[in-house]
Amino acid sequence: MNTTTSSDASFGIMQPYFLPYAGYFSLIKATNNWIVFDETQYRKQSWGNRNRILKHPEGLSWISAPTKKHSRSALYSEIEIQNEIEWKPKFLRQFEYYKMNAPHFKDVINLVEEILAPNHTHLIDINIAAMAKVCEYLDIPFNHTKLSTLDFDPTTVRHSGDWGLQICKTVNAKKYVNPCMGHHMFRGEDWVEEDIELNFLNYNDKAYDQKRADFEERLSILDVLMWNSKSEAHDIIDSYNLVGIEEAVKTNV
Repeated sequence: MNTTTSSDASFGIMQPYFLPYAGYFSLIKATNNWIVFDETQYRKQSWGNRNRILKHPEGLSWISAPTKKHSRSALYSEIEIQNEIEWKPKFLRQFEYYKMNAPHFKDVINLVEEILAPNHTHLIDINIAAMAKVCEYLDIPFNHTKLSTLDFDPTTVRHSGDWGLQICKTVNAKKYVNPCMGHHMFRGEDWVEEDIELNFLNYNDKAYDQKRADFEERLSILDVLMWNSKSEAHDIIDSYNLVGIEEAVKTNV
């Protein structure tokens, strides 16, 4: 496992989403070790294989990697991409609005082509590759490993909020950061007992010019990159604050 194990090492754990919004990268940037949560049930109509961008001339468009049929109980690690169909050319044509309006279209569409170039057979592989490419583009360290490659015993998990704690114990983590939206699942006393610092990341949407009257928030990170320089994109990604569980509960963020 390629992780940082010093006393100040922090961990993030998330399902592998498809070209997720800026707040996902805030969590990656706020931690220095990333666990890809691939041993969980895949849910259709989730962010696992799709995301949103701006559509020409108005509205939103879904970009997605088509997946093969699978059982309802299939895990993220088991989902295959439907490469039998020619989906990539259509995917690239969906960026017409940016081609006509966005200042960084050329650089970002080249990035998208690099992401699509390998013939990935599994959804998790293209998702991880996409996150790695975006992080490389922005010079954000992406020190990651799949949960499925760890010696982790899922039977130790006692409730839905216990996954993070048990995984942290497996990798000897001393600090863990979770999105604020899930704070209600956690039992702070359990983390205190294990001497693991628990924090929550509250992402604050920062508007930028999309050449439209109304700002569309929480689109794919590709939207951020199309309209913003790398330094401006970092300002957007850095628009977050970390709070402990007591503050998260108090403010209900």
